[in-house]
Amino acid sequence: MSLIIIEPHVAPLAILESAPRQLPGDPDAIVGSVSRAGNQFTLIAFVVLGERPAATDEGMSTQVRQQLAERVPPTLVPSKLYFLESGSMV
Repeated sequence: MSLIIIEPHVAPLAILESAPRQLPGDPDAIVGSVSRAGNQFTLIAFVVLGERPAATDEGMSTQVRQQLAERVPPTLVPSKLYFLESGSMV
């Protein structure tokens, strides 16, 4: 089982990647950490959409963050979500 660890919190990666998968458009998601100043880390998520839903990126980000906020500590909610269309992948 893969884990995301941002001390003092630990969560299975599958939980963080499951929330974006509930968006319309049959998306897939990858969540990773990015180092910031010193030992500070932040989470980002890349969501690959099978088809672009009518919702805006901001609306989809809000929905994903709300779903995760119900399941994990605030430090484990990605601070930035990037939405990509599968056809734009090279």
